[in-house]
Amino acid sequence: MKIRIAALLLISVLVLPLAGLVLSIDEAYAADEVTFTGTAQDSDGEPLADAEVRLEWFAGDTGVGVFGTDETDSDGVFTVVLPGTYDPGLTNTVTLTYKTQTQIMICEEIDLGDYEISVTSFDLGDVRAMYEYTVDKNMTVVGTVKYGSELISGATVTLLNQTGTVEGSDTTGADGKYIIECEPGTYTVTVKRGGFEDAAQYNITVGTESSSRTCDFYLELSPVQTYWGLDLPHLFTLMGLFIAGILLIIVTAYVVYVKRHNGKLKIVNDED
Repeated sequence: MKIRIAALLLISVLVLPLAGLVLSIDEAYAADEVTFTGTAQDSDGEPLADAEVRLEWFAGDTGVGVFGTDETDSDGVFTVVLPGTYDPGLTNTVTLTYKTQTQIMICEEIDLGDYEISVTSFDLGDVRAMYEYTVDKNMTVVGTVKYGSELISGATVTLLNQTGTVEGSDTTGADGKYIIECEPGTYTVTVKRGGFEDAAQYNITVGTESSSRTCDFYLELSPVQTYWGLDLPHLFTLMGLFIAGILLIIVTAYVVYVKRHNGKLKIVNDED
């Protein structure tokens, strides 16, 4: 009897963790995901075979999205599976970029609301590239950072893609200029410089009209932090004058005391 009880306890110890593991695996595989399919085409409407497809899915105005890649087959067909749940209450958009050995191609933004909603899958149909660029042709974001008419050097300019990943950065020189190389796409450009308010420009698209996009900035001074209505330099000056006044009073009092008791001070010997 004791042996049976021990055996049952041993089985329970082994089976329960395994059951929990199986349930956790089932739950992981039950995570929501959406499948996107379509046929990649160049700007002439010809299918793109063996092309790298990058698909980015954005939901709402959060500026945060997910992306995935696939390689087209001989007919230009691609399939990209992304984690997430389609919410018809939000504005869901998809952007596609094709890349071959010689070309980078960008498609216009796709609004999923224009398609029949199946919640878990979307057939994007024939998706034609709108703009083509050679792979060795670098795109750039350039500009000048100023405060009024003054050129600002030492400002850090950063280029972020739509998922918030840094794609490049540069520091302005004495002429206040910067230049950042990038691939075609839509970016956010930010500027940081000590003593000035941070600045940013959004939805800066590179590669749709030309290979370079100009993005100038005019900074504003940071608000001065005050204490009791005074900024730090004036506060330190006032404190210094106050301390100097106290020391002057102490020194003056000491000099007056010494003069009044000159020759009248006695040294007392404790042994007497």
